[in-house]
Amino acid sequence: MSALSSSLLVLGAAIVLIDFAVQAAHISNQTAVFGQVGDEMRSRVTTVYMTCYFLGGAAGSALTDRSGRTAAGRRPPCSAAPRVPAPCSCSSATRLCAAP
Repeated sequence: MSALSSSLLVLGAAIVLIDFAVQAAHISNQTAVFGQVGDEMRSRVTTVYMTCYFLGGAAGSALTDRSGRTAAGRRPPCSAAPRVPAPCSCSSATRLCAAP
């Protein structure tokens, strides 16, 4: 088995385990919330809970997207400089590829 296929198997296993953990946390949270309310409030509480759950996921996705970009836009890091077309020089202060 090659290193790539081994890495893909580990990645697949990690994805399944993370999904399992997220589902377990979700069920645990719902159980805790439903234990505090009566049956007549269950649908309203579910609506509020799922709305907050969705908004939290959307906010996390938005923050992750923002943090994936560099402060100076989408310039490549210096480690990618050999693959970046000339002219490009790396700034030691920002460690980003910059036009001279």
